[in-house]
Amino acid sequence: MEFFSLSPNQNEISKEDIRSIKMVRDFITINKLYYSDFYNLTSSLSSFINNNTLTKDYLKNPFKAINEQFCWNNDIISKVKYLINIDFFCFPLVNGYIGINQFKFKEKDLQIILISRKSILRSGIKFFKRGVDEYGNTANYVETEQVFVYKNDNNILNIITYIQLRGSIPIFWSQSPDLTKHPKVSYNVNLD
Repeated sequence: MEFFSLSPNQNEISKEDIRSIKMVRDFITINKLYYSDFYNLTSSLSSFINNNTLTKDYLKNPFKAINEQFCWNNDIISKVKYLINIDFFCFPLVNGYIGINQFKFKEKDLQIILISRKSILRSGIKFFKRGVDEYGNTANYVETEQVFVYKNDNNILNIITYIQLRGSIPIFWSQSPDLTKHPKVSYNVNLD
């Protein structure tokens, strides 16, 4: 990956530009960001099925229903979507993990898809982000979806999906890291 300065004088890159380029490079390489050009990774398959939104219109344009909680480039998308047709220009980025495996089970082909989506709300590093905020958003909230795809005896495609949620304990608390094995826990119920 290579970054270029848009400065008129390419020989003189400011310290601020160098710092900004380093921050962007570090963010992209440290975080696991994923996108798909045909499937909206910000929403679970079961949410489409439960809301009856998995329609022909969705299949034509899956990005009309972006789940902002899991879209890491939503600020950029929301600023340009009114200016241009972004459907084929900007893809929502998801921070997390995506894995797809295929194998045989009892003579049948089985595909397992694992998608973990980290929320943009209160994300952070262990010991630095803890608890819940006044809006009910827990720290380090992750939605993990397991999808099983197989054909039954009648050769009909079946899809089974299971979602697991995890996050910090939803109470008002914090923890400052120090050099001890068990950093002190602080409880804070004052919302002022």
